Amino acid sequence: LAYQYVFVYIRQIAIHLRNAIISKKRKDMVQTVYNWQMMQCLYLWTRVVSKAHTVHDCEAICELTYPLAQLINGVLK
Repeated sequence: LAYQYVFVYIRQIAIHLRNAIISKKRKDMVQTVYNWQMMQCLYLWTRVVSKAHTVHDCEAICELTYPLAQLINGVLK
């Protein structure tokens, strides 16, 4: 159940990032990525995934480490 929530929210962030990259000329689309809400969201999911590494029952969430790292890298670019 937790995996599905994390996956959906990470996917939603990826969609926002993709839309902002595609339409760089639209300031409002870029602002959906470069704001504190997005930073806090990335921080939250990073904490969730990193805590899942310490729990042996949450191996499915650990599979989302790479997509989350790709998202963070995309936001930094």
